[in-house]
Amino acid sequence: MKLGPEQSGFTSRLTRLALWPFRQKFTVGSLVHIESRTGEILLVQQRLRRGSCWGLPGGFQCPGEDQQQTAIREVREETSLDVSQMITFVAHYQQPWAHHYDNLFRAQLTDKPAPKATLGSWLEIKDVRWFDPDALPGLTREAREALRRLPEIYS
Repeated sequence: MKLGPEQSGFTSRLTRLALWPFRQKFTVGSLVHIESRTGEILLVQQRLRRGSCWGLPGGFQCPGEDQQQTAIREVREETSLDVSQMITFVAHYQQPWAHHYDNLFRAQLTDKPAPKATLGSWLEIKDVRWFDPDALPGLTREAREALRRLPEIYS
């Protein structure tokens, strides 16, 4: 029995729909390496992460956002800083241990403002602090992977 064009298209859509739960799915997020004029790096300490390691500000992309909008929003939510005028794209890569893609951005500030977790992120963020790049605290694996993408600083 030969299928007509309508039935063939329907069968193809039905097959894709049936197989969808078994296909790999990926999440997407953005991280931001924020550096002061004096070279210090801004890190956030998350409350719910194992070991309370420190990481770069960032998070998951929301529907309707592009990667840069995600980066700007996450920095504002986690540190109260606005980096919208000084952010540049560095890299897009898959985390080796997860079905997740990160977009790494960099922001170089002309001063060193006092960051603070915003009211909306107080459940997620325990602390926000500047660190000398030669004396970084224990980092999340996401932060370590991101810093590998900045070889001119962390080689």
